[in-house]
Amino acid sequence: MLLKNYARGLVLSLALVGQVGANIDVDVDVDDQAAVTADPAVPVAPEAVAATVGVAQGDIMSQVSAMPLSAAKATSPAAICPTPFGSDTRATTVIVGSGTAASCTERALANALAKGGVIRFNCGGPATIKITSQKTLRTDVNTTLDGQGIITLDGQGATRLLHYSSPNFQATNTTVTIQNMILQNGAARGTPIPVAPTPCSQGTQIDGGGGAIYVRDGKLRVWNTIFKHNEGAAEGPDVGGGA
Repeated sequence: MLLKNYARGLVLSLALVGQVGANIDVDVDVDDQAAVTADPAVPVAPEAVAATVGVAQGDIMSQVSAMPLSAAKATSPAAICPTPFGSDTRATTVIVGSGTAASCTERALANALAKGGVIRFNCGGPATIKITSQKTLRTDVNTTLDGQGIITLDGQGATRLLHYSSPNFQATNTTVTIQNMILQNGAARGTPIPVAPTPCSQGTQIDGGGGAIYVRDGKLRVWNTIFKHNEGAAEGPDVGGGA
């Protein structure tokens, strides 16, 4: 990877050794000293040298080595709180698909969600399931939807993807876990509020939020999941956003 500082005419050449996916931060000050730190989000193996950086300006050449973060001076405070939850690794109870992308249909997904439990996919590889209407999540059974890093749900800009709604408030302990997948192009329209003069509320009711997933009176856990291009209603007193 080649990084250039056009404002100062510096050319930095970064060579990564032994740790695919690690991120390295390079800072150069006015005295042409280079500082390199490893991104804590991507652990570097202790036995690996993370990077060597050459900084060139005129006839000056200096080199520094980036060591694992554990061997360097701490740059951020220690974590105060433990991770509240992790990936759901329980055994699969419901499978969507029978080994091909064509078998991973919207109906197959809906049937799986109607059962609840730990849901995973068998689509023969990466697959995108196009959603034409929001899919209902059970409020009486814990549900985990695990895309295993290869599944995308796509609302095509026309519908919310997933919907969970209990009539109570902070009374239902059912947990929905969404993990290892992409939720994209979801759209929530919401119920219009009857037109009234200001300062009365305008726009849509609370159901105008949650373009990707709407959860009312339940527990939602999201792990290693990407939200892309989801949208909620533009206006409303309690609209909660596109995600």
